[in-house]
Amino acid sequence: MESTYNTWGGSVCTMPIFRVAEVYLNYAEAKAELGTLTQSDLDKSVNLLRDRVGMAHLDMAVANANPDASLTNVNGYGFSSPVLLAHPNKGVLLEIRRERLIETPLEGLHYWDIMRWREGHLFTLPRLGLYFPGEGKYDLTGDGKANILLSATKKSGGLGVTCLVFDQDIFLSNGTSGNMVAYKDMIMQWNEDKDYLYPIPITDRTMTSGALSQNPGWIDGLQY
Repeated sequence: MESTYNTWGGSVCTMPIFRVAEVYLNYAEAKAELGTLTQSDLDKSVNLLRDRVGMAHLDMAVANANPDASLTNVNGYGFSSPVLLAHPNKGVLLEIRRERLIETPLEGLHYWDIMRWREGHLFTLPRLGLYFPGEGKYDLTGDGKANILLSATKKSGGLGVTCLVFDQDIFLSNGTSGNMVAYKDMIMQWNEDKDYLYPIPITDRTMTSGALSQNPGWIDGLQY
C-alpha cells in the first residue's frame, strides 16, 4: 500500500470494524451480565489485555466481594442504574466498564456504552479536563519547558509561553484551580423516558399509514 493512503479517511482497503480488544471486552461483559462468567473467561479476555502492560489480573471473586465505591459515586461520574447495583456480578461488571473506558478512548464507543448501560444521566454532568492546582506555568508537552501560563491577569510568560486568564481564556472547576470545564454555559438535559430511543422517521410512519407508532416523547406532527 502506498504511503499516500496511510492517513485518516485515505485508505481504499476494507478495514476491520472490531479490534480484538473490543471483542475480548464484549465477551467478558456479556458473560458477566448473563451470570455465566468464570475466572477462566476473564483470563482469556480482560486479563490478556492487562498482560500487555504488566497490570495485575482482574480477579472475579475479589472484584465482586469488594466493588470499587468510586465507580458508583453519582457525584463522581459513577454508574448507578438499578439493574447494575442489584447485579450479583456488580463488582466485576464495574471493572469491565472501567477497562472499556481505558481501552477504547476516542473510538466512538463510549456513547453507545452509556446508552446500553442505561446511564444517560452521565450526559448531563460537566465535561471536565486536565487538573491545574492554581496559577503558574505548566508544561503540557512533556519536553521540560513551560508552554502555558495560568494567571488572574494578562501577562507575559516569556518566549513560547501562552498566557491564559482565569474565567476568560480558561475555566476551572474551582475558579483558579481544579479541572478544566468545557462547554461552560451549555445546559445539558436527559429524559429517561424518551432519550434512549431515536424518533422514527416521518417517511417510515407515513408509508405504514400510522401502523408504525412513534417512539415515546417524540412528536412528529402526524395525526396517527
